[in-house]
Amino acid sequence: MGSDDDCLSVTGRVILGILNTLVMVIGFILLVFGILAAAYIPAINFLLESSSGQYAALTLTEGTGFPVENLADLIKAAAYALIIFGVFFFVIGLLGLIGGCCKVNCALIPYVVLMILLILAQIAFLIIVFSQRDVLDGSVKQPLLDMTMKYKQYDAKDSDTVTMNFLMVSLKCCGVNDYTDFKKIKDGGSWNNNATGVPLETPLFCCVVIPTTPKPSETTCATTAEFKDKDKNNSNRGCYDALWSSVDEEQPLVIGICSAIIILQVILVVFAIYIVCRNAKNDSADFQ
Repeated sequence: MGSDDDCLSVTGRVILGILNTLVMVIGFILLVFGILAAAYIPAINFLLESSSGQYAALTLTEGTGFPVENLADLIKAAAYALIIFGVFFFVIGLLGLIGGCCKVNCALIPYVVLMILLILAQIAFLIIVFSQRDVLDGSVKQPLLDMTMKYKQYDAKDSDTVTMNFLMVSLKCCGVNDYTDFKKIKDGGSWNNNATGVPLETPLFCCVVIPTTPKPSETTCATTAEFKDKDKNNSNRGCYDALWSSVDEEQPLVIGICSAIIILQVILVVFAIYIVCRNAKNDSADFQ
């Protein structure tokens, strides 16, 4: 193979080497965290059991914490996701580093293919999240509706109720669409709206200020006409719209960061393609 490299080729190899080393390090870190999380699930379970009581501060009765087994399953899934992403980024970084520094086309070509697929995936993600959200209704909104339909009462410990309570507190919302979601559940018999002794118009967690006890005198935000007052109850603010509102608040930052990353990736692809073509030209010259 010829050894003559022009300035652009040398610059590209240096940039590919530096940035892909960084990608390898990120992939390695994700991989290590994923493996450690998967390997120490029992220890994580113990920590969750010790700390789950902290969630009771957001609930109305003692002993109402997150279902530890559900959180453990979620952490296990996150650990496997970290492992997959870690391997993916480590492999991409390794291919880019070897291909760029050593001018190995059989490493650069799959590197270019993977990078192009990654760029297209990121562009598709931005379009779907900020422009075509209806595509996500089936995969995001419907599971939330299913979860809401299984809602029971303010102090229930099942995962659906606890998760819904957490969402309503965190996003300051009520139901998926609005409080009428719970009227459907009440009619179907899932939601026990008499658990406090007074019929509830909305779950207590829809209140702007969560009652500290289920006493009738402290739950008027959910039992009287106050539930329609936006200063007392989030009854008309659905969690699905609230979730997207929180995403929209960070839209300029997210788009800016993703655009910068995509532009950088395009530059890496251009350099990689140029080096591949340069290597092929040098090989042809050596053969002749």
